[in-house]
Amino acid sequence: MKFNNLYNSGLNLIAHLKLSGPVRSLTVKKNAYISFILMILSNIVQLLFVPVVIDCINPLRYGIWLTITSFLSWFNLMDLGIGGGLRTRLNKALAENDISRAKTLISSAYFSLFTIILFVFTIYYFIRPLINWERVFNAPAEMKQELDVIMLYVVLFFLLRFLFQLINPINVAHSRTAMATFNNFLGSMLALSLIYLLSKKANGSFFNVALIYSISPIIVFSIVTMVFFAYHRHLLPSISAFSYSALKSMLNLGFLILADQVSVIIFISSTNLLISHLTSPEQVTPYNVTMRLFTLFFTIYEIATKPLIPAFADAYFKGDIHWIKKVIRKVNYVTIAVVISIILSIFVVKPFIHIWLKGKVEVPWSIISLIAIFTIVKLLWNVYSKYLNGVGLIKETTILTICTTILYIPLVLLIGKFMHLGIVGLLIVQIVLSMGNVFYLPWLYSKSIKRREMDLASIL
Repeated sequence: MKFNNLYNSGLNLIAHLKLSGPVRSLTVKKNAYISFILMILSNIVQLLFVPVVIDCINPLRYGIWLTITSFLSWFNLMDLGIGGGLRTRLNKALAENDISRAKTLISSAYFSLFTIILFVFTIYYFIRPLINWERVFNAPAEMKQELDVIMLYVVLFFLLRFLFQLINPINVAHSRTAMATFNNFLGSMLALSLIYLLSKKANGSFFNVALIYSISPIIVFSIVTMVFFAYHRHLLPSISAFSYSALKSMLNLGFLILADQVSVIIFISSTNLLISHLTSPEQVTPYNVTMRLFTLFFTIYEIATKPLIPAFADAYFKGDIHWIKKVIRKVNYVTIAVVISIILSIFVVKPFIHIWLKGKVEVPWSIISLIAIFTIVKLLWNVYSKYLNGVGLIKETTILTICTTILYIPLVLLIGKFMHLGIVGLLIVQIVLSMGNVFYLPWLYSKSIKRREMDLASIL
């Protein structure tokens, strides 16, 4: 209960910072402010992780651990989109005050995901003798038994995390996006604290670090889950509330969300490989350094607009179309301000990189300018994506994402390699493909709003 009280105290504190407007708008602002603070704290924690873990285990094992976490990150898709499907369906149920439906959705998500986890871990347990993890991670042969034991527990806790972190989409559906961010931050902070204490002892081991890192988020999620359902007993999962139809509705939507996530991962993960192929591995660094700097603008913008997802759902299903239009208009003004900031930053990025990296990395103006344009293009359609995501219009956007992903690699190879444009050609392709969203998503938004207005008019 202390976590819940701490969160509510944070909301009350922000509420006194001269925020005004309807309750829904106030909730969005409070979540955005708290999420921004948590983002800063989370980045600090991640920076502290590196020296603390290296102090506890040697650099070789730390490198292997980074490889393990990267490897496991691909399995984040294994929940089959149930988390995303739950959030979207729950948005509607809560907006319509359909508590019975909400309980059914939550119960179906928990019990179906538990079944999936049990099935996957059982398979892994029996095939693990056949897996040589030291070869998978290119580790020394003497680490074979150590890695086998570590992976048994890491996989187990990684799978269990899927189940316990369902509390995050539930919080988001309750318009508490900051709480979801807070949960992730607490998990990282707990892991950092425990590993730091471990580093002060002579018996620190790779196994202990892996165990702490894997189990810390589960401890936080389990406590937060118990607190949530202590305050929301009417939503407590039960086997009797399980429904195959509810599961099917979440999976139908979840598969679309999953397909979108896969497309994004392919898009991101293939870029560095394409740059190495088009030019040389050395050119990956200038691209990534510059992209990381401009991503800061997008990250801040994303944090500010993410609380709009459940707010848009609430307004849409309650028929408050005026509020949606007003917010979209205001966010577009904010977008213009951010775009101007990005344009002005173009002239600062090059000298900043030179000072920051002590002249070891030089980035051409062409790459800086094109990455800035790419960032601006992504910002132009971001708020419309939040609206469509919130009201459940995911199929249309996912189809476009899949199409652009299919076109991405062939176009990059055509323009970047055969036209000898290199990274410039890659960035031109990214911009052109993203431009489709600039026109398509606002059109979908407008079409959706008009259809909803007609539905409301027919009821009256």
